Amino acid sequence: MRGERAFLTAVGGVNRLVFWATRGRVIPYPFSGMTGLMLGVDGEPVMVGVVRDGDDFIVMAEASEQLDLRSVPLARADLNGRPFDVSIEMLADGERGAVRERVLGLCSRHERHMVLRHDQHPVARVMPHELPVPDGSTAFSGIS
Repeated sequence: MRGERAFLTAVGGVNRLVFWATRGRVIPYPFSGMTGLMLGVDGEPVMVGVVRDGDDFIVMAEASEQLDLRSVPLARADLNGRPFDVSIEMLADGERGAVRERVLGLCSRHERHMVLRHDQHPVARVMPHELPVPDGSTAFSGIS
């Protein structure tokens, strides 16, 4: 983790220098933070931080957070203004450690740093019934 922190600090310094030199026109590496997913459970909207795990989303939360999620066969989710149906399955205490290690390996450096820095742990798996189709204005760099 110390090596990643040093790397992200160096990248942040380069970002600030280039941003200053170009008067705000260029940002070499935009940090994006965690993906947010709006879940509608029993008509109540809940915003959660998630990490992708294949087609599924893993809900990450700090130990002190009390999320009002429960296993439900059908809920409504919204990702960047695109609604879709999902199933929510709470993770058992015994499987959370293995899921955390797997998703840490799939995260970008910045997501991994955020998860470790805030001591977040997986609490639920959100399984889309059908993924929303991204529009043409969404771009993914593939940098991780």
